[in-house]
Amino acid sequence: MADRVPYFTLNCGIKMPAILMGCYQGHFSAVAEGLEDAIACGYRGLDTAKMYQNEAAVGAAVRQSGLPRADIFVTTKLNIAQADRDNVAASFEASLKRLDIEYIDLYLMHWPHGVKDGRAYNGAPEGKSFNEVWAEMEALLETGKVRAIGVSNFSVKTFEALLATATVVPAVNQVEGHPYNPDLELLAYSNAKGIHTSYYSPFGQGAGSPVLKDDIVVQLAETHDVTPAQLILSWAVAKGISANPRSTNKERMKKNLELVQLSESEVKKIDQIHKQPGKNKRLNVAAYDAENDTACLAPLSMLGWDVSFK
Repeated sequence: MADRVPYFTLNCGIKMPAILMGCYQGHFSAVAEGLEDAIACGYRGLDTAKMYQNEAAVGAAVRQSGLPRADIFVTTKLNIAQADRDNVAASFEASLKRLDIEYIDLYLMHWPHGVKDGRAYNGAPEGKSFNEVWAEMEALLETGKVRAIGVSNFSVKTFEALLATATVVPAVNQVEGHPYNPDLELLAYSNAKGIHTSYYSPFGQGAGSPVLKDDIVVQLAETHDVTPAQLILSWAVAKGISANPRSTNKERMKKNLELVQLSESEVKKIDQIHKQPGKNKRLNVAAYDAENDTACLAPLSMLGWDVSFK
């Protein structure tokens, strides 16, 4: 087992933990129940968002940890609503106030598109495009209140449009990623641009996720005497990807920080799983509408995604 979780250095020079506690649907209370255990177990990265409605709890956990502020890496995200995207500075300040910490380590654009009146948009007449939103996020760096900025749910298609106008290359792109949806093309593109990839839903979603029961994952996990979850996280980190698993179970929290060294052939074996019939799909049912093939109300064609539930 590794002695500690490694860190990745982002393109702006700051270090980010390879494993962070994902705070979405974490059932964390106003006094940050569960997060105290996570920090005690060794988590030094917490990933939240305005959309998760628990920024205050995350901030309380940071303050009550007794650790120096610099020891905990905090990520939060710009909301998808038009009102937030149309005034990035005010939305950022509101998140910082709810967190009540000195600064935010990483601020992400949660989705490429915005939402107004139940409809997805990217630009006029409904609101600002992601290019305009990103320009306002770049200005946040000048305030000294955020150390790095990035995006979430971007594809090669949306990156090509964003980078045509950006003056700051995003430090991070947080996307759904696991052996059934590794998106190796996006990973290669991001690596070439110096953009770090971070996985949310690294196990799919829920205890019954097929990824955790996959024959290859289970077999390799048994070989290393670890859980399937530990194996998946070790695979992601071996590929230079950080991950944001979620758990409120203290024992699983501990295990998810215990990574193993995988051989190059083992990493490649996991890379190939998504090429098997029926195993190339997204699994985050909270974010996606399989019936309409949309994500947060946006058609997959708008997002530039070619993999869905179908």
